[in-house]
Amino acid sequence: NDAGQGDRLDLTGSVGPGGATLQVVESGAFAGVNPFDFLIINNDGAHAVSGTLGAIINQLAFLTPTVAYNAGDGNDVRLRLTPNNVVGGGARWLPNPATGNWNTGTNWDPATVPTGTARFLESTRTTIDFSPGTTTIERILFEAAAPAYTFDLNAFGGADILDITGAGIVNQAATRPSFFLIAAGGPGQGTLNFRNASSAGNAIIDTFQGTLVSPAINFLNGSNAGTANLNSRVGGWIGFADTSSAAGA
Repeated sequence: NDAGQGDRLDLTGSVGPGGATLQVVESGAFAGVNPFDFLIINNDGAHAVSGTLGAIINQLAFLTPTVAYNAGDGNDVRLRLTPNNVVGGGARWLPNPATGNWNTGTNWDPATVPTGTARFLESTRTTIDFSPGTTTIERILFEAAAPAYTFDLNAFGGADILDITGAGIVNQAATRPSFFLIAAGGPGQGTLNFRNASSAGNAIIDTFQGTLVSPAINFLNGSNAGTANLNSRVGGWIGFADTSSAAGA
């Protein structure tokens, strides 16, 4: 975590990582812009470290890992996680948010509604709704440990519009996210827009018409449906415009 706490091996004698795989797994929220350092091998002996680690499996897309083999008193192994620009105006959905509302800043870390990358890992709230109006996000990232999330664009109280303008939906988890678009009466409808070169990834997206107003999935500009499941039920709308494509959906 960002307090520098993590697993550590205390060893004596000769130390050789032997090409072992290092897996970086988050156990708490990360905040701040400075590099985070972790002593992962504390070598009590006088020998230098022989060899290096092999692959680094990193679940934290917003942190770049590097390893030094001459840290500490000169022969310890240090992992450094340096914040990168992947998140850019982004935030992580909290493990235990107070509500399931996307547009509530205190449900995110840092406490602001993201506009760059919205990151999802484990959480006690996996059904998420939106406040009426337009919500804009560049990328929705589901990291490897993310459970199955459900996003409701239900238009209760007004139109719910989600504009995805960057990379789109990026899913690294074994589960698949679901989006439900519902027309809830009056002028309100749920709308999901993919713009620019964004992709729907492997999401499951359903439209349900509850009134004469149809909920809509719109692919615009050069966006694509990826390998998503697109389902239009009872009059929902799925549209492709400009140079957008269904891809492998």
